[in-house]
Amino acid sequence: MSGTLDLRELLKCMQPELDGEASYVFLTAPHDLVKRNVATIGEIVAKHAIATFNEVEGLSIVVKSTFLQEHVVNAQDEEKLLVEDLKSFWKKLSEEQELPLMSHITMRIHSSLSAVGFTAAFSRALTEAGISCNVFAGYYHDHIFVPAAAQAEAMSVLTALSKKSSESK
Repeated sequence: MSGTLDLRELLKCMQPELDGEASYVFLTAPHDLVKRNVATIGEIVAKHAIATFNEVEGLSIVVKSTFLQEHVVNAQDEEKLLVEDLKSFWKKLSEEQELPLMSHITMRIHSSLSAVGFTAAFSRALTEAGISCNVFAGYYHDHIFVPAAAQAEAMSVLTALSKKSSESK
């Protein structure tokens, strides 16, 4: 199953689907903190992360915003999931900067990892509407994170792009 390569087909059949049940935040953990807490990080990734990316600066982890509230901001002393240095790091991160709430949209079409122009086309449409997007390409689908406040508009833009592609020859 190699996925769709044809740009017109990708746009026409992209079927954007909003995960309306949750909002997400992007967290990071420096590599030294990850190495000291590998079992805990592994448990967080396995149970709570929707996406991760290993960057030079550290491990980026995308989790439901409720994770941050329950396990970091409002965590009880008896909370055992997070070790103290990890909890302290994320609490400080959330206090020092506003972590934007993001909504998750999945393009339901199975896109090929070799497809050309798909990401550019939908990100251009969102850009023209003034909506930022962060894109993750999974093996089967493209995933877009947009500001939660713009989720309805983002869905309208993507649906219109798909409809326009269906109508063009």
